[in-house]
Order: sequence, then structure tokens, then C-alpha cells
Amino acid sequence: MQNKKRHASIKANLKGVVPVDAQWGVLQEIMNGCKDYISEEASTSFHGAIRARDINKYLATSDAFAPQCIAFNDDMHSEKFAAEYQLSAFLRKYPFKGSSDSRQRSAVDGFLKAEQSCSDYNKSGYKSVLSLNPAYCMEEALPLMRSFIERVLTNSVNIEECFATSRHGPGGSLDTIGDRISAYYKWSSFPYSVTKSAVPYAKLLISSDERWLQAIKSAYHHAHPNGNHCVIDMQVIFKWAFRVVKGNKITFVPKDARKDRPIAIEPLLNMMLQLGVDGYIRTHLKTVGVNLDSQEKNQYFAYLGSCLGNVHRFSTIDLSAA
Repeated sequence: MQNKKRHASIKANLKGVVPVDAQWGVLQEIMNGCKDYISEEASTSFHGAIRARDINKYLATSDAFAPQCIAFNDDMHSEKFAAEYQLSAFLRKYPFKGSSDSRQRSAVDGFLKAEQSCSDYNKSGYKSVLSLNPAYCMEEALPLMRSFIERVLTNSVNIEECFATSRHGPGGSLDTIGDRISAYYKWSSFPYSVTKSAVPYAKLLISSDERWLQAIKSAYHHAHPNGNHCVIDMQVIFKWAFRVVKGNKITFVPKDARKDRPIAIEPLLNMMLQLGVDGYIRTHLKTVGVNLDSQEKNQYFAYLGSCLGNVHRFSTIDLSAA
């Protein structure tokens, strides 16, 4: 009985109300703990944002003291870098009240701007790249790139190799319902979403796997019990098993306090085909010493850039809308 009362008391205490603007209070405590390590400029800027409870002012200060903006000099030490980095990152992804609409508007605007930029480049922008630097001679480089791609991937892609590496992705698709994203649901849930242009390849992919083909036939006959003793044309079964869609679906997920991140949710069979092509490309690149399945080379250059920066001037950059 005493234990039950004790547990009830603990449970009641855990239901305490979170103080208003608690996130700013926690940031202030972090600043107090870091005061011996941060610069006077950083202290003044972050204190100003905290006192004003101004997320825009905080984000502007956060940008100024982000890792890529922190000035390195002879006085720089790891504690100072870590402290200013922590302060700049602490509330960048905090979901401030009322910010969801503005985050999505910013994401939509950025997405449309990037799409327009890509469209303009594809129409004529590449011509300006060709003429940027005659010494670089892009007119000679482009044929070399094309020649490399043709040599490595061959002029005629072996579709059977693509099918061999086709698989379901780890995330959701247009067919996903709730959290049912495991391979079990992806194999067994009909109809499969697919774009019109991908239908012929999807039929070939399924037909290349006898187990999958028979499973679809069985599912069709189970859904149409009156025709169990009839021989059904495969085109009829495929029409039942496929849901033809126009394309993928663009949606937005949280990125930071400023804007959301656009993602594309793919049709299920398109994703399988895409991953098959991905596997084909990865396999053939290995024949010329390019291994996209290993991060060892990237890790080595990251080490050179981080630990031997004065000797090897390497850096990793993260471009917006790359």
C-alpha cells in the first residue's frame, strides 16, 4: 500500500507544468555555464536575443556563430568552438509556437525558386557555364564526361542487372498507411502505385521473380473467388495489381525553426526500379575504383581537413538546394 502511494506521489510530481519560455531559460543556463569560454561578442549577441525572447534575433546570431562562420585564429581552442557551436545550435530546431505556417511558406517558396532555377539552367544556363572560363575548356570536358559515363555504364544498360538490385526502400511510399513501412506491407498491399511510363518496366521486374508473380496471381484469385478456376490473362492481373499515378508527391517535414524541408514521396514500384538502377550504377563504378558504398575516402579527407588544416586545406560544404 505504501509503495502504491509513493508511486502515485511521484507520478503526480512528474505532471508539473513546464514554465513559460522554458527554452530561453535553459539557453540562459547554458550560457552561464559557458561564460568562461565564449567571446564577449557572442555573449552580448546571445544575451540580447534571450532578453528579447526574439527567435529571429537568435537565428541571426546563430548564423553568425555557426561552425562555418566561427573565425579561427591563434587564440582559438576547442572549448570556445564547442561552446559557441552549442549556443548557435541549441534552439535552431525548436518548434516555436505559431511558426509552423511560416516554416511551410518558406519551404514552399524555396522549393519553387529552386525548381525555377533548375528549369532556367536546363533551358539555356549551361551555355553561360561553357563560356565562363575558356582556360578550363568545358567544351572539351563535357565530351570526356560523356565518354566516361558511356564506358563505365555501357551504351546499353543490362536491365536484368538492374532487376537484381531492385528492392524496397526503408521509408514510406505513396502506398504507405500510417507506420506500415516494413517490407511485409510493401510486398502484400495491393494495388502498387506506379507511373504510366514505368508500367512496362514494373511488369518485367515482377515477371523476373517467379515467387512474386505467383504471389500476385494468388492474391488476385483470392480477391476474385468466382474466377478461381479460370485462366486469367496476366494483363488483367497487372491492371488489378497496379494503381497508375501521375508522379511523386511533394510534402514538407520539419528542418529547423526557420523553414521546413521538402521531400518527395515516391510511387512504390518506381522506387524499386530507381534503387535497381542505383545498384547497377554503384556496381559498375566499382570497376573503375569509385566505391559509393564506402565512406573511407571521405573520412580520410575529413580527417586531413580537420586535424591537418594548415597543411591540407580541405573542407566539407553543405549547399542550399544542392
